[in-house]
Amino acid sequence: MRHFSLFSVLTLTLAACGDGPKFWDDRPVDGQYRITISQQRNTCAKEGPGPDEKAVVDMFLRTDGLYDLSHGVWWLPLDFTVEGIDRAGGNVDHEKKWKSQDGKTTYSYAVKGTVTPDEMDLKVEFNGTNDCVEKLTLRGPPRGLLDPEALDGYYVLATTPLGYVCPGDPEAPGETWNTMATISAPALDNVWLRLADGSYANIAAPDADGNVDWQGKLNYPMGMFDLPLDATLRGHYGPADVDLVLGYKFPNQEGEAADCQVLTAYQGRKRLPTVATVDNEYRVRYTVTHDCTEDGTTKSEVSESQLRLLSQPGGRIELWDAVNHVLLLNDGGSLSADIGSVADGFTGSYRGTLAPPLLEYQAEYVLYDEAGSPVCSMSERVERGHVRYVFE
Repeated sequence: MRHFSLFSVLTLTLAACGDGPKFWDDRPVDGQYRITISQQRNTCAKEGPGPDEKAVVDMFLRTDGLYDLSHGVWWLPLDFTVEGIDRAGGNVDHEKKWKSQDGKTTYSYAVKGTVTPDEMDLKVEFNGTNDCVEKLTLRGPPRGLLDPEALDGYYVLATTPLGYVCPGDPEAPGETWNTMATISAPALDNVWLRLADGSYANIAAPDADGNVDWQGKLNYPMGMFDLPLDATLRGHYGPADVDLVLGYKFPNQEGEAADCQVLTAYQGRKRLPTVATVDNEYRVRYTVTHDCTEDGTTKSEVSESQLRLLSQPGGRIELWDAVNHVLLLNDGGSLSADIGSVADGFTGSYRGTLAPPLLEYQAEYVLYDEAGSPVCSMSERVERGHVRYVFE
C-alpha cells in the first residue's frame, strides 16, 4: 500500500482547488502512446483529423530530464518533434511562438495536460494566419508493447530467404538472420506489418485460430517513392507465435514467370522489452566530432536520440545508430568491431560496454582518398545509454 504524508495530502488538495498542477505523478515515462485525436475547433481552413483519428506519439526522455514529443501526423499543428518539454509531476505546460518570414504574422502553439505511464491526455491549441485557431485533444494509453496478449508491438523474427521460386520448383533456403518487424494494430481490422528493410503492407488480421491467407500490395521504399508489389502472406501469427511465408512478385512478370515469387520465411514472437534484455531501443547522448570540413577545422555536435540493438547468432549484436549500421562482437559485455579498409575508403572501430539496461561505446573513423591517404577523421561517443520503452 502506498502511504501519503499529511503534507502530500494537503498538496494534492490545494492543487485540485487551484489552477496549478492537477496531481502529482513523477513516475518515469519513456515510450510511445497510441492516442485518439479529437478536434474541437478549426478556423484555419486546413484539413483536420477524421472522427476519432488514431496515431502514435512518442515521449522521448532526454538525459537532461526534459522530453521530446514526436509524431508523424501531417495535419497536426505541431512540429514533428516538439523539443524540450517539461513533465514535472506528470504535468505538461509547453508553448512556442515564431514569426512568418515577413515578420507580419505571429504563430504559436500550446500543449497542456498530463502524461503518465497510464495515459497521455493533452490539449493542443494552434494560432495561425488571420487569427485562425485549431484546438485538439490527444488522449490514449501507452502502446501495448509490454502486453503479451496485444498484437501491437515489435517482433524478433528468424528470417530465412527461400529464393525466387516458381510453381513446382524447390525452395532454396539461405542463411537465417534475426530481424525486427513492427506490427501496428490500432484495431484488429487494421493491421500494418513493417519489415526490417522498410517495406510495409496493410495485411489481414489473423483469424480465430491465428491463421492468415492474404493477397495484396507490399510497398517497397525506393527513396522518393514506394514501389507497390503484388504479394502474398500465408501461415499464422500472433504475439506468442509467428510462422509466416511472405512472397512478392517483380513488376510486370508475364508468361511462365507470372506465378513466380521471391519467398521469405519468418518465425518468432513478439518482443516483450525488459530492462534486462539486449534486444531493445536505447536512449542515448551522442557527441560527434570531426574535421571533415573544407578548411580542416574541427567541429563537434551533441544530440540526443535513440538506437537499436538486436542479438544475432554467434554472440554478435547488430547495431543501428545515428552514424552507421554495424555488427558488433559481444564478449561478456565488452563490445568491439573493426570495419572497412583503405580500399573501401574508410576504416572504423567500435569499443564499448553493454550491461542492460546500460550501454556506452565510442567509434573512430578515418576517411581515405583514392590514393589511400587519410583525408579526415570522425569520432562518435555514445554516453548514458539506457533501455527505452519500459515503463519502470
